Amino acid sequence: MDNIEDVFEDLTEYVMIENNKELNLKLPNTIVAMKSCTNAGEPLKNILKRGARVKIFWGKDDCKDTGWHEGWYLAIVKEVLDFEETMANITYVVEPKCLYEMNVSQLLNEGHLMLHNGSELEQFFEIGSQVKVKWTKDEIGDSHWRPGWYVGEVQTSDLDSDEIEVMLYSEPDVTYCYDVTFGVANGSLQMVNAIF
Repeated sequence: MDNIEDVFEDLTEYVMIENNKELNLKLPNTIVAMKSCTNAGEPLKNILKRGARVKIFWGKDDCKDTGWHEGWYLAIVKEVLDFEETMANITYVVEPKCLYEMNVSQLLNEGHLMLHNGSELEQFFEIGSQVKVKWTKDEIGDSHWRPGWYVGEVQTSDLDSDEIEVMLYSEPDVTYCYDVTFGVANGSLQMVNAIF
C-alpha cells in the first residue's frame, strides 16, 4: 500500500494529465512535472539555498561524450555563489565529489531545473549511482563469492516496480536485480556516497 505522500503525488499527476487532455496539450512528462513545481519566483528563492534538493535535466546534446544519459538527475545545492546572478555550485547524486557551477535562472527558464521534494530512496534509482549490496552466506551458497559487501553501479531502474539492476564491479558482465525498499529496510542495500 502506498503512503499518503505517494497517493497525493499520484493524484496530482493524474489531475494534471487530465487537465492537459482537456486542453489538448501533448507535453512530455518532464515538462508536466516542471509546470507543477514552478510558481513565479518561488522556486528560485527555494533553490538558491544551501542544501536545497533539485532535479536537473540533461538532454542528448548535454550528454554527448560524457557517459551520462538523457534524463533528470538528482542534485543538491552545495553553495550559492551569487544570489543576484543566481549562480550556485551543485553536486549530483551520481557524482558526489564533483561540483558544477550552474546558472539557476537560466536552467529554470529552459525547463531543465526543478525543486525536488521527493523521497531519499530516489537516489538509488539514479542510473550510474554507486551502491553497496550485502550478500549473506546463505545467498552466496557454494559459489566462489564470500559473504560481505559488494560495490556496484545502477544500470537500469524502475521506480514503479521498486527495482534496480546493478552491475557489481567484481563481476561486470552480469547485472543483479534488487528490490530497493526491501533492501534499504533490511540493511542489505546502501549508497556508497549518499548526499541526502
